[in-house]
Amino acid sequence: MWSSAVSSYNNGDYRTALAGFSGLMSMDTSLVTPRFFLGMTHLALGNYNQALNLLESVADKQGEYSKEARWYLGLVYLKEGDKDKASDCFKYLAKSSDYYSERAEKILRRLK
Repeated sequence: MWSSAVSSYNNGDYRTALAGFSGLMSMDTSLVTPRFFLGMTHLALGNYNQALNLLESVADKQGEYSKEARWYLGLVYLKEGDKDKASDCFKYLAKSSDYYSERAEKILRRLK
């Protein structure tokens, strides 16, 4: 089920991916990776509220995919017009020394 859901996601078949990731989540709601990809699938489908809920729960766990989830949360908040929450996400990422740091700093400069 996992490989089929990921393949569907990678091929842009988000409806099929949604069913696959939802099925995985119904088996074990504590799994972070399917939760992240389910959030990303909702994001791709324009289901921003569902994406926010899922990505927030991943970002809050401070583990696998937490920074990626925070990055996409920031982007969704921008899309939704919530610059304060977006800024919080990007400030957090700007403090890290990884892939998202410089990108987050650029967005923060634009938000000023």
